[in-house]
Formats: sequence, structure tokens, C-alpha cells
Amino acid sequence: MHLFLNLGIFVVGICVWPDRVLSTMQSGKYKHAFMTSLETCEDSSENKTWPFSYIFTKDEDDEYVLYFNVTLLDEVGEDMAIDFNAERWFTGSGWKTYYPFQDSNVCGNAFLQFPELMFGIVEAMGLPVDKENVENNCPIPVGSYVSTPLKVKYHFSKFPELPYGETRIRFELLVNKERKLCLLFTGEVVPEGNGNPFG
Repeated sequence: MHLFLNLGIFVVGICVWPDRVLSTMQSGKYKHAFMTSLETCEDSSENKTWPFSYIFTKDEDDEYVLYFNVTLLDEVGEDMAIDFNAERWFTGSGWKTYYPFQDSNVCGNAFLQFPELMFGIVEAMGLPVDKENVENNCPIPVGSYVSTPLKVKYHFSKFPELPYGETRIRFELLVNKERKLCLLFTGEVVPEGNGNPFG
């Protein structure tokens, strides 16, 4: 779902840049940020997780697109929580967390923070969208959904600066502390101007 694309993000963040950003990271204004891979977590075969399959590929315009099938066994509403962890790769020291985040009421908060993003999710799932009263779009009902193709573009508008380099995001949705969906994203943040900020 588009939510998963930009909370990385969908995807891609839900609140302002936290104070917990590692001070040793090189960050700043960036030219663009993009996703290079998507996969389900290695341990996502539990019986309580939602069935989820996808195709992540490029279209004729050389843009990444995502097709997905998902069966929501629980409605996405106020009792849905998110566990989100973003990491940046450092040569010689591996992955380091720069944005850990947890929140409840995923559906409502996501529509408030990223309305256009969430409209894309709901429309791709074939559900009606209320753009005037965003709270009416929740909860997202139980059911099986086959998406229309989603063009994957990352626009981190909430974050004027991001750590440069390779980024990995682990994204989990939970109901009553039980994991329902777990996805892993990797991507790249490209800086403005010339030079090599990756070090």
C-alpha cells in the first residue's frame, strides 16, 4: 500500500524530524530519495500476519511501480499501531538507527499527516475517498485487496534534511501488540550539488 511506500514511509515518516538523529551523520538538503528494494521480513510467516504479496518493478518510463495483494484480517483503525525503525549504512560500522518511531491510531494519524499519500493508498485498494473530511476514511475495512499500479516516488516533504547514503526501513503494523504486517525497504538519499558526502 502507498502507506508502506512513504512511511518509509509511506514512506515514508509520520512526525517531524526527531532530536534523536545521530549527530555523527552527514545530512542536509538532498536532490532526491528513492526506494531500491522492498521485501517482507524474514520472520513474517506467522499465522496471525496478513497475507501479502507484491511485484516491485519498473515501468516503460523507467519509474519504479508496485503492485500488491493484501488481505486485511483486521480493520485498520484506532487500535492499529506502528513500529517504525529507519537506519543508515556506515562503511566499517554497519547499520545505525537514526529514526525510531512508534505510534497508535495509524489510520487517523496517517490521513492527518499525509492526506495525499493516504488518498493514494485507499484509491489503489479500490475504496471510496473522502478528501473533505479525512476522518471519514477510517477505519479501512477487513477484506482482500488487489491494487492498481502505484508509482513509487519518495517525497520526504516533512524532512528538509535527511542523512545521506543507503537507508533501510523496517515497518510493522500491530493490533493489540500482535504483528500483522512487516516490510523491509531499502533506498538511497542523494545530496544536492557535487562532491562525495558518503565518506
